[in-house]
Amino acid sequence: MSLTAGNFDTLQARGVFVQQVAEVGGGLVSGGDGEEHRLLQIAQRWEAGRKGWQATSASFVAQQYKITYETLFILLLLLTMCSKPRPVTFKECPCTHTDPEKRLYNQVLIELIEQHFYSSYLPDSANEQIRAELQRQFPQSSDYKVSTVEFQHYETVRKELEAVQQNRLFNDSARFETIYLGTDLRRGLVPFTLPQLSQSADTTDAFARLNIRINSLFSQVVLSDTSIAIHQLNTLQSGIVPADFQLCTAKITMRPTNHKRPFDWERTTVRFSKIVFNATKTKALLRYDMSCGGNCGFGEILLVEKTNGNWHIKQSEELWIS
Repeated sequence: MSLTAGNFDTLQARGVFVQQVAEVGGGLVSGGDGEEHRLLQIAQRWEAGRKGWQATSASFVAQQYKITYETLFILLLLLTMCSKPRPVTFKECPCTHTDPEKRLYNQVLIELIEQHFYSSYLPDSANEQIRAELQRQFPQSSDYKVSTVEFQHYETVRKELEAVQQNRLFNDSARFETIYLGTDLRRGLVPFTLPQLSQSADTTDAFARLNIRINSLFSQVVLSDTSIAIHQLNTLQSGIVPADFQLCTAKITMRPTNHKRPFDWERTTVRFSKIVFNATKTKALLRYDMSCGGNCGFGEILLVEKTNGNWHIKQSEELWIS
């Protein structure tokens, strides 16, 4: 094949550069087979160069993307390291009981100790650190009103500070405070009756609204006659003893029944009622009285619920306070 004016455009369309053609000399246009061979060599060299350039370009682009991904990963890692750390949460105390009543009492007491008893289980030094930090961050906290944004922020920080101290105390039995378990049937529990509903649900009266909440709590567990449930909730449990509890932030012992023995009556003492389960044993009602001195104490009725095998307090309503 000779390079002529008729087929020049065809070869040029195949990618033969004019500059490369010019390198073999101007006589190429009218030459014979030798010129055709040289022209084909030029085309082949150009094609090989083009493919090499494409491969190099692809490698270059790939390398650029690789650098970009690596850079993004490093940036994200740095941002994560520089971001605010996750707040400390309360450690969960393991419970090995399979008996449903022992497991319920054990897990409910842990939650009461750590969430309902005013952090009295923490050592004095830990509580002092919490108070000092709260005072530093919230010097005007005494002016906060419940349900305001400021109060909610204060409560969040307080819980985080308590969680830090709970983590430090966890399984450090030498620093545990003592909780006393009351099972003396002669003392019993403060009597309880299910309040009658006398006003509509939209009432603004505080006591009437409390009565409505207690009745609602009952209806989630007791579906028929409430008299048996009331009897159970007024009966002090005595079958569970301190050895049945598995605590990680406090120790528990029996409250003395012999009044001739010296005893600090201001020590925290808790008494439990018997348990009222629902039909599937996934929810339950129970009461407790907590006393911390002659005119110090309160009592609540609890609705507890089992989630993933563990019991948690879902709702608590105050019955008395002193």
